Amino acid sequence: MERNRTQPAICRWNSPRRSSGIACDCGARRKLSKNNLKKRLQEGCRNAALLYREIKAQGYRGGSATVRRLMRSWKRQLPVRYQRLEDLPDFDAPAPRQAVWWLLKPEGLETNQKEYVSELQRLSPEISSGLKLVKEFQSLLVGKQADRFDQWRLSAEQSGLKELQSFSVGLMKDEAAVRAAMIYDWSSGQVEGNVNRLKMIKRMMFGRAGFAMLKARVLHRSG
Repeated sequence: MERNRTQPAICRWNSPRRSSGIACDCGARRKLSKNNLKKRLQEGCRNAALLYREIKAQGYRGGSATVRRLMRSWKRQLPVRYQRLEDLPDFDAPAPRQAVWWLLKPEGLETNQKEYVSELQRLSPEISSGLKLVKEFQSLLVGKQADRFDQWRLSAEQSGLKELQSFSVGLMKDEAAVRAAMIYDWSSGQVEGNVNRLKMIKRMMFGRAGFAMLKARVLHRSG
């Protein structure tokens, strides 16, 4: 029984059809899967796991390792704009959260990181336009330019970016406070900071000291 169960696997590994790159029991299906894989790669999708799931749903019967090998061999067939991202020396693409910080704070980035940010904006018009709107909003707050707020909000609503559209709607729920932040230098930041510090001190001293010690620590820092 053990021999019968392993025999098909042995035959499949020894089959000359594996040399074509896609192991499949049907030549037409193998060709279709290979063509679809190359097409998706040309479109810019380089996620081997995702591509494997896609062609498996189309009837591909090989393993994911074969897909990864094909992607490596086809790497040089990618459009030049994608090859530039792939060819950055000794560089691992950042996580999405890290990429956001690179976009918002490009100062101090290394050369390959700057190249990545530049290519990211060039390849994605949505990222480029979104970054422009975010920086414009920052300038409204820092530069106290409340008179430009309505124009910015209109641009955000017409951008087609759902995240910024939702952000704009949320701002209008407390419009008076938002406009005040763009006019006056006063802020509740100092108050919120002291409240947060007081809570931290209370948690550190819980069960260890009384009100007199708490008062001394708070007033000592304030003085």
